Amino acid sequence: MAGAKGKESSARSRPKILSIIAPLVLVPLVGVLATLGILYINGDFSARNNSNGSNVHAVQSGSNTPAPSSSSSGLPSPSSFKKLSDADLNVSLQYPADWTQESPQKTAASSVLGIHSSQQFGITFNVVRFSDTSSSSISDPNQINQVAISQFSGQQGVSNVQLLKPANSQPTIGGAKWVQAEAMVIATNGLKFHIATISVQHNKDYYNIQVFAPDDYYSEAVQKYIQPMLSSWQFLS
Repeated sequence: MAGAKGKESSARSRPKILSIIAPLVLVPLVGVLATLGILYINGDFSARNNSNGSNVHAVQSGSNTPAPSSSSSGLPSPSSFKKLSDADLNVSLQYPADWTQESPQKTAASSVLGIHSSQQFGITFNVVRFSDTSSSSISDPNQINQVAISQFSGQQGVSNVQLLKPANSQPTIGGAKWVQAEAMVIATNGLKFHIATISVQHNKDYYNIQVFAPDDYYSEAVQKYIQPMLSSWQFLS
């Protein structure tokens, strides 16, 4: 009994995380390119570690992302890249010069920066660095990925979320081995969107990268935009 009370006291004493997990632009669902949304999670990560949402379903083992349809061909190759360097994020990277960088958002829980393509393609790339306090309540990178995907299940206009098997579940980015999870988000109107969430602990802080794109564009977008961005990633310290 004393041990149980000690655990309860410890849980209550841990700081609540009000952290940014999912960008959730869901551009095609609302018909326009909205300003990047911010999804706050109230409560600590341990309370949501095993929560995947009632309409999150795993695709059968061995299933991969469906091949892009013919409509996905023709994404423009970037003519040049801009360099981004942010001390709060502790990151530098390059991104397509014609993409839009949103204003950085910083709270006591995290720092976040969103970069997105034009409205026509609706591709979003978000970077999150969790603060020391938030990071102390996170158990591992898998926990961040699970929470990120689970949040899509409760979004208006989403009918289904299907977990996917990443081609590379442990990519090396910036000299560190990350953990990657992917999912297919299906809208009530039948449109499909592909999300990838990639997380790591670097030094004492956790980092999360979120990629969101219409499924028809995803594979080509990764090849032309996302992979070059990840290849240019560097931690500043």
